[in-house]
Amino acid sequence: MHRRRLEKAFPRLHVIGSFLVRNYLLIDQDHKEATLIDSGLLWEPHTVQKRLRANGIKLEHLTTILLTHGHLEHTANLA
Repeated sequence: MHRRRLEKAFPRLHVIGSFLVRNYLLIDQDHKEATLIDSGLLWEPHTVQKRLRANGIKLEHLTTILLTHGHLEHTANLA
């Protein structure tokens, strides 16, 4: 599904990542918490932090990381 249509259909879901792999932030504005779905590639942690800040969420309020599977492009930012 196209990024804009996905975000419109699920307003709490934010698509991030590169053209190689998609990862997502599920943001709970009421509690100022977020869940990261797949951590993305090594060079993408700044993208996650930027999207959190844009939504008023501090990095320490990233409460959950959900991995869909163990491939490097989905797990590289765990550290």
